[in-house]
Amino acid sequence: MIAMTIFGAVASYVVVAVLLLSLNVTSLWRWWIKGTAIVATTGFFVWTYFSLVGLLGWANPYDLPPPRFKVVWTEIVEPEPEAGNAGAIYLWVEELDANNVPSGIPRSYQIAYIDQLAEDLRGVQDRREAGEEVMGELQQREPSEDEREQGTNRLGNRNVNPLETSRTDSVPDFNDSQIMTFQDLPPIVTPDKVP
Repeated sequence: MIAMTIFGAVASYVVVAVLLLSLNVTSLWRWWIKGTAIVATTGFFVWTYFSLVGLLGWANPYDLPPPRFKVVWTEIVEPEPEAGNAGAIYLWVEELDANNVPSGIPRSYQIAYIDQLAEDLRGVQDRREAGEEVMGELQQREPSEDEREQGTNRLGNRNVNPLETSRTDSVPDFNDSQIMTFQDLPPIVTPDKVP
């Protein structure tokens, strides 16, 4: 996916560069305007390429993990309100298909810090370190009447005001209809043998 993004960005700059060169061949602009446009386009092309390569390896801060996934590793960064740090939860996961087969391509996700989710993930990480395979599920649910009245959900209150911290709006957060649960990774479902 990232390779396609980089290829798309590079291809778009190549198209712009070719269009610019074709316009420069037939235009009546002065030579220094043409030269400046060519140098600027080439500079932006190189800058974009190295900027996109620098993004590789960073956690995805825009999406929640897939609905079913195998937990590869977790990292919890505790909030520090006095330092303006809202905290975060990092998950490294592999998506599972309907037969419980991992995709083989781990992805990293950044999620807003939530007390209960952080506590759940500490237990998951302990299980992972003990050699157990753990599956996570992101599910939709109906909040209870008490939760609706209090404005909380199963994952707990967010005790940090995002307006007073460095957290951005792009970091995904759970809403009252979502829940993340963890359990032992079920065995792979194999097809029946044909006699």
